[in-house]
Amino acid sequence: MSFGVTPTGFVGKPLADQLAEFEAGWRAIFGNDVDLSPDTPDGEVLALVAAALDEAWQAGEATYFSYRLRQAVGTALSDLVALIGLSRLLGTPTTVTVVVNTPGALVLADLSSSFRIESEAGDLFEPVTPGTSGDADIRTFKSVENAALIVSPTETWKVVTPVANLQGIDSNATPPVIGTNDESDATLRARALLSTENGATNILESLYSALLQVPGVSRVRVYVNATAGTVDGRPPHSYEVVIVGGADADIANAIWQNHPVGIELFGTTTENISDSQGFTQPIKFTRPTLVPIIIDIVTSSTSEYPSTGDDEMKQAILDYAAGTLVEGEQFGIGDDVLISRLYTALNSIPGHNVTALQIGAPGLGTADLVIDEDEIADFQLVNITVTS
Repeated sequence: MSFGVTPTGFVGKPLADQLAEFEAGWRAIFGNDVDLSPDTPDGEVLALVAAALDEAWQAGEATYFSYRLRQAVGTALSDLVALIGLSRLLGTPTTVTVVVNTPGALVLADLSSSFRIESEAGDLFEPVTPGTSGDADIRTFKSVENAALIVSPTETWKVVTPVANLQGIDSNATPPVIGTNDESDATLRARALLSTENGATNILESLYSALLQVPGVSRVRVYVNATAGTVDGRPPHSYEVVIVGGADADIANAIWQNHPVGIELFGTTTENISDSQGFTQPIKFTRPTLVPIIIDIVTSSTSEYPSTGDDEMKQAILDYAAGTLVEGEQFGIGDDVLISRLYTALNSIPGHNVTALQIGAPGLGTADLVIDEDEIADFQLVNITVTS
């Protein structure tokens, strides 16, 4: 059997085959009666050499797949999509307001940019605006990493960086602002595949692909009315872009560069841009209306249920809705909230049995929620209740 880079792809050599080759070579030199049992000196030496060579084979395989869009992960994937003009969308930090305690101190506490506090979950936060603080000053801190972090309004903070005159950090009553994670490998890979596969199909598909490349854009729907009458408020022979994220000007430019000639634009937002001839072009698109989704979960837990299970269950729902829990599954623009789909997220947390699940917007019930074409379901931690 051929190993390495073959016409059908990369074929790694199994460790057992490598060891067998070394043993055969050893016996060819020292005779067939040499003892190569695993607990003998010769056997142990050959096993060490084979293990080292196996690591080289694994490195070769990882290198091979790092240049393939469907297999690359992490930094390799980020570098790969850069070749087609894409970059991984960065998330945003979680921010909290805290109270700085320096009781009786004549000198204010100096919170530098390297000052850190730690949440109960072990996440590090840094001051948004470094500087001095007196007693009972309210300051804003952000997570060091871009992430959607769970922070309790009664969080107990640990001071990681000692500062003179600083006696402690207390939580403030203001709810935290939950950040977002960096774009996942699955989402970035899907966006890159769409960019390369849709580019040469038709104008509207090219428009859809181009809009997904706009920095900050996370959701896009293009609705077309090809009839001679008005449909769902859209004029005859028109199309409507419904889009989440991104700057208005960037979206307008992407639409104009891919705008089908002779088809009217429809939308509730208008952004004026100048074309190459200096004429002003009004570009219309729509920002979807957010529909807050209320979720109430009741579970019976077992000994396998983690101590942070309630919070993990809430986060699993957010991750599923955003498309980061299960590749290809999310709640997008105009997608109805089917209550059965939420069980995928809930069942990702071990040690429990869901005894009751209700959703509402806002009235709770067990019926699916209908989301209009210009709406999007909005999932927030504060709207999810778990009773375990």
